[in-house]
Amino acid sequence: MNSERNRKRKEKNKDGKEIYAMAILFVLMIFIFRELLLGEKTFLWHGDAVMQTYSWLAKISHAIHNGEFALWDFNQYAGISFAGEIQTAPFYFGNLLFGLLVPNVTQHAIDVYLWIHSLAAAYFMYGFLRYNKQNRVGSIVGALIFSCIGSVAARVQEQPNIYCALVFLPIVIWTYQISIHEKSGRFKRILFQIISGAFLGNMILAGHMQPYLHAVIALGIFALCFSKSFKNCAINLARLFHVGVVSVATCFGQIVCGVEYIRLSYRWVGLEHPVKGFDKLPASAYDFVRLKWSDVEDFIRFTGNIGDGCTLYLSVTGVVLAIFGILGWIVFFKKEKFTFRRIGLYALVLTIVCIDIAFGKHSLLGRLVTVLPGFGSVREPARILYVYNFSAATLAAIGTATVVRFFIAIFRIKNKKIFRIVNAGFKVVFYTSILVLLTKTALDYNRNWYQNSDCEESAQTAYEENELIDYLVSSSREDMQNGYLYRFGAEDKMTITPNIGSVYGEMLGVYAHRATMPATYFDFLNKYAWDWNGKMGNLLSVKYYVSDSELDPEVFGNFDYVTTLNEKKVYVRNSANSIFTMINEDGSLTDVKAYNLKMKTNGISFDFEAADSGMLRMGMLDFPGWVVKVDGRRHDKANDEEGFIAVYVPKGHHTVSFAYRPWWLYVWGVILAAYLAFFVYCIMVVRKRNSNVKPPVAQ
Repeated sequence: MNSERNRKRKEKNKDGKEIYAMAILFVLMIFIFRELLLGEKTFLWHGDAVMQTYSWLAKISHAIHNGEFALWDFNQYAGISFAGEIQTAPFYFGNLLFGLLVPNVTQHAIDVYLWIHSLAAAYFMYGFLRYNKQNRVGSIVGALIFSCIGSVAARVQEQPNIYCALVFLPIVIWTYQISIHEKSGRFKRILFQIISGAFLGNMILAGHMQPYLHAVIALGIFALCFSKSFKNCAINLARLFHVGVVSVATCFGQIVCGVEYIRLSYRWVGLEHPVKGFDKLPASAYDFVRLKWSDVEDFIRFTGNIGDGCTLYLSVTGVVLAIFGILGWIVFFKKEKFTFRRIGLYALVLTIVCIDIAFGKHSLLGRLVTVLPGFGSVREPARILYVYNFSAATLAAIGTATVVRFFIAIFRIKNKKIFRIVNAGFKVVFYTSILVLLTKTALDYNRNWYQNSDCEESAQTAYEENELIDYLVSSSREDMQNGYLYRFGAEDKMTITPNIGSVYGEMLGVYAHRATMPATYFDFLNKYAWDWNGKMGNLLSVKYYVSDSELDPEVFGNFDYVTTLNEKKVYVRNSANSIFTMINEDGSLTDVKAYNLKMKTNGISFDFEAADSGMLRMGMLDFPGWVVKVDGRRHDKANDEEGFIAVYVPKGHHTVSFAYRPWWLYVWGVILAAYLAFFVYCIMVVRKRNSNVKPPVAQ
């Protein structure tokens, strides 16, 4: 009885220490990002974070509160698949939860949301290290390095969608490791394989393929490093294959619509000759942000940034601890158990592999990766240094305990009582020092990635309801109330934020901040020489135009100057055509006045009166998945000569609806439901078997 009581007391003390360590990590994360949490600073102040992340989260939130997924985008080009872009991340569970809980999206709300991801990254890393027998302080050290210092932390300002995917790397590997170590039953192993696969799939759902591909490399190396024999290696790879199957099932719909989207688009429209679909990109299309030997020299001096947020930087403290981790792993290799030996090996191998791949085509592994299917689409080889961030943080965690062990080995004192006091004192000083140093480094490092919340380039400044936005929104609302829909154009993407239509659904634009463009739309614009004044402007229903300077009357002869708002000149077109027009049997065009106009995220419906039979055209280029109903009955859609969606309607009053209903959404739902049922079945089997296990009888 006493031994059982002592065991329970030890477990309780252990749990208490764990909670204490996790609380320390939580406080440190608040302290590091305190200015951000108080709303004084923001991550959303530059580039994609402003022009994409803010607006896309706003659209996702609007869609959820309309009871929809954000599948379609009326606001960009002549209509485009919102989900197909992948980077928009409309199915990522974090974005869905954010949209559900935050009906009015603000810059500060998104900053807090991104901080929660940073906190999750820290806890995932902490849990992974603790599972691999690292001490609590070492696990906190690794968590801080992975979450707050290096390539992962730097990514939040450039592309938050990639950042949101990166935070799951530790838990993907952690849950896979549990599945290969679990010995209490097949179904329990399957449970953790499903969990690992679900997290891996969510790396794609978060908004980018690259973290997923790099995580696959990290998982493959892990399976090899933690195999005890060739047979065990085959088993581990088979389990990894199941993880991959689950990951694909998790993001099946996103992959399908992404492939469909790319197949029908031009990529890198800034090129002189954009590449269509999956054709190979020319060398000029690649930035090739890659590691160079000069970057390694900068790393030795603890300076430098490779570009695109990629870096070898870990802080002086982090590098020293990582080096001690390697030394300790070598010195104590034979004295430690399997887990310690293999986690050190894994971290070291993964670090070397990542650095080698980061050199791109200038290294053996880098060249090999670029020719692999899927992996070859990665434009910046240096981005794999995000995984290096993970492996180096693991080495630093090992190094934290190693320093203490070296101290004990060197300064062991014969008097055990004095030794315990000296040892405890050294631990307190050493652990406190490295946590203070890392916290100070993380605080300074992250200040490089955010600005004042009201700076000139912030999302708050770009999307606030200023006079120009008020004018465009109110004018568009008035047009809709009168039964007509029009689009607006702008001089360039800096004149007015290109994705602003995602924030204010009434504003329908003709361009967006994206590297891809629908091929039919691009060809259409080139056919009419990008002439907003002539037929192209008529077909796209452009009524409003915003410019930084006066428009050339020879090019914009049909546009009249109206006013100047926020130092931008606003022009309105005479006799603009509505997005909905009737192509009469005699070939003439008639604007359609819509009654009871209802515009949602993925569809639009209205009533109208057809003076004569003919084709009702919606000024949006066709895309697979559109369903058209006339008076409640599904009709075959047609295309006009330019490729815009149209449907035949007879003379008289009609109720018409255009809705985007892609097939893959329903198939994906069936796949997820099947896997969820299997997951629940596994849980029931595990619980039943655990309940049948009799507790040990006390002696």
